[in-house]
Amino acid sequence: MLITVIINTTLTKTTVENVPYTLGMNAQKALQAAYNTVKCPPAVPLFTYTMGYTGSQTGYVVEIIIGLSPFSNKCWMPYIGGTVQSRYIDNITINDSDILEFKYEANPNEDN
Repeated sequence: MLITVIINTTLTKTTVENVPYTLGMNAQKALQAAYNTVKCPPAVPLFTYTMGYTGSQTGYVVEIIIGLSPFSNKCWMPYIGGTVQSRYIDNITINDSDILEFKYEANPNEDN
């Protein structure tokens, strides 16, 4: 059982295939599994990331991937199968064979 995780900066796209899937996986665990999949054996991972906890009512959001942090009105938005999801990645359920993509784009909660 495998999933795919894509990091899309609009300028570059990093695809991590064959990420091990586990029952009950959420997007936070999927991002961690993708990182662990590409971290070894290379000494330098294909991507790095940080998350921030926004409280028990909301959860975790991706703050930085590959050095890109929220800037102006942009942030990391998660998609599953091309459909945008909540920014709170610990609340997003992942299923076997899903394609989870993080896109660096306009924050829908801020004025443009």
